[in-house]
Amino acid sequence: MSVVGLCQYFAVLLIKLCKKYANFMSTPIVSSYLDKRYKNKKNRYQVKLRITHMSEQKYLPTGITFSPEQWEKLNSRRPGTLLNRQKLVLEESIARARRIIRDMGPYSFEEFKRLYDPNNINKEETLLRTHYSRHIERDEASGRISNSMKYKTSMNSIERFWNSKHKSQIRIHDVNIDFLNEYESWLLNNGKSLTTVSIYTRDLRAVMNMIKGTSLLPESRYPFGRNKYVPPSTTKVKKALPIESIKTIALHKCNSITSQKWKDLWMFSYLCSGINMRDICQLKWTDTDEMGITFYRTKTINTSRQNIRQINIPLLEEARKIIDTHGDKSSTYVFGLLSGSETPIQVRNRVATVTKNVNKTIGEVCEVNGLERITSYWARHSFATVSMQKGVPLMAISKNMGHGNIKTTETYLGSFDNESKRKFQQVLVDW
Repeated sequence: MSVVGLCQYFAVLLIKLCKKYANFMSTPIVSSYLDKRYKNKKNRYQVKLRITHMSEQKYLPTGITFSPEQWEKLNSRRPGTLLNRQKLVLEESIARARRIIRDMGPYSFEEFKRLYDPNNINKEETLLRTHYSRHIERDEASGRISNSMKYKTSMNSIERFWNSKHKSQIRIHDVNIDFLNEYESWLLNNGKSLTTVSIYTRDLRAVMNMIKGTSLLPESRYPFGRNKYVPPSTTKVKKALPIESIKTIALHKCNSITSQKWKDLWMFSYLCSGINMRDICQLKWTDTDEMGITFYRTKTINTSRQNIRQINIPLLEEARKIIDTHGDKSSTYVFGLLSGSETPIQVRNRVATVTKNVNKTIGEVCEVNGLERITSYWARHSFATVSMQKGVPLMAISKNMGHGNIKTTETYLGSFDNESKRKFQQVLVDW
């Protein structure tokens, strides 16, 4: 290449680089900033949005305040529930600012300021359904299909209540203490239990917590809490069988191989610390060894992102026989109930089918033997109750059940004596 050609090549390259730099510099950058110049009576400082454009910085208040210590802790691994909630609010403010900048065309700070003004919030942002939908989309994206369906159900219930009196859509400002009390009464009058009321109103509270403290929902208008509305707290019914009934189920022989498999999966759940049907379906051969099985509860992975507990369960001979009888060596999964190519929704549907088959079969086994009809969930309660009655310590039961907080176990268990872990498992077949 000649000298002239080489100069032309670098000239074109330089022009392209300049254009890229100009485009980069022309796109405003949104970040958060703790303004430590002025503090309020609580010794907190205002958090502001910092808009950087063409090396010039402009600031807008967010209405959120932090102490320097809280600001430092905000991005730590464990900021705490309250700080984490405020962090979500701040992140939503930043996301909204970025959406406005993206959609506004040629940028000017004055125009951005006008669009960001709370009085100009998009109509969709004021609708309760918009924020429910975001929560549902986030659950679906993370594979929490059952949770997303639960929120869809609660959202539909709230909308049916509202539509029984109004023709308009529910807006955030419509949800107040009177709304919640009337909704609770409506549910109870329509035959729903207090447990259902608790689930639906807790879902609604979680959705509203996402926007609490913003211009959409100032703290003063937040309808949940002391002297406001508190979702009812219900005590779980203890669904457990006595060990004599469990022995009857264990010894029962079904008429078909398929039915025997569903019954044995219930027994496997009981023998393995109440492992649920989803975790049984997802149990892989790599999770097993000569000592037992090792796994993480799917529910814990989805709800507790920090300090996820690994569960190690010694396998009793009875549990090993179930694996030997129904295990599928050609599959990655111990019982061959999944292929590994399923989408999260397909996994959820497959687990639901397995659970339905187990429930149907175990119910029939109980009826034949003169026992109360039960479901797969009874295996978990029965494990805990039998362990308790045989003197297994609370800490051991809690750890085997994968509870992150021992108080979760204490809700239906009492005090215990000390035993070894292997001995703890052995009591499950001490009939």
